[in-house]
Amino acid sequence: MSITDENFKYMIGHVIDGKNLIPAIGYLAMIWETMGTLQRKMYTELSVVFEDVIFMRATHIPKEGNIELTLMVQKGNLIVCFYSYKMCMLVINNYYYY
Repeated sequence: MSITDENFKYMIGHVIDGKNLIPAIGYLAMIWETMGTLQRKMYTELSVVFEDVIFMRATHIPKEGNIELTLMVQKGNLIVCFYSYKMCMLVINNYYYY
């Protein structure tokens, strides 16, 4: 992802200690979009409830270049995890959609 990409421009300006970080809602929005894709629905037509959300580490967005985030969904124990620099950024222990 890159803040020069039109889809991620809303993440510009979330600055803490001089670093532009991915806002918490940014992670959740990307997960919501992925869940929609997995359900073969537009994410805006899929209601999702996230429970027990744990933000483990902030992710710095560079001013130039890209950052790679890997979203891993494990259905067995309902864990959703973003990986960046081989560190888990976020874990959601329970979620459901209707």
